[in-house]
Amino acid sequence: MKVITQEKLTAGLKKVFFNAENLFNEALILKHFKALSRAFYLFHMATEECGKYLIIYSYAVFKKDVNSDKLKSDFNHLNLNRNISLILGFSANEIEAIKTGNTEALLNATKEYQDEYHRDNNKLKNASFYVGIEDDELISPNEVVTEDMMNTEKMKAEKCILFIGGSLLLQDVKFEEGEKNRIVTLMSYLSEKFVKEFLSNSTVKIN
Repeated sequence: MKVITQEKLTAGLKKVFFNAENLFNEALILKHFKALSRAFYLFHMATEECGKYLIIYSYAVFKKDVNSDKLKSDFNHLNLNRNISLILGFSANEIEAIKTGNTEALLNATKEYQDEYHRDNNKLKNASFYVGIEDDELISPNEVVTEDMMNTEKMKAEKCILFIGGSLLLQDVKFEEGEKNRIVTLMSYLSEKFVKEFLSNSTVKIN
């Protein structure tokens, strides 16, 4: 039985973050050249890497070694997308259940939201990369992915990278020279971006 040690799990958190960052940056290049469907795909892959971070973290935080086959099986698209949905926030039904204090309704709403998120996003991910069939038509990725869809996926990736970057800085991880600064710089940029977007969409004026 092959076991991934606690030390390797913790190091893996850093590998996942920087791979997500690289996928995000490569997607930005495709976005610049108006390759919308491919940019969408890489933004989505960046978010999936962030979902992988939470799976590794769930073992690392409890100081447990893990069977490598078990970890591989945990890295399935359903688990990754469920974790992404947790990072991105609550659905309307979840918020309503929280307000009423209905635990059972909250659990049901969470499962419903996670399953819906996985189904819809997995379908879009495939449609952004492969020619598919819709009714009696063959549909290319360029016919599916719009600029708005690509920008929405970019925003999801930004939120996920910001979340796991903050988590990574709190972990007992060995950083090479310049790596911490690289994370902080990216997080500062994303944080400032989200604050500006929030203020531009807010009806509250701040003097």
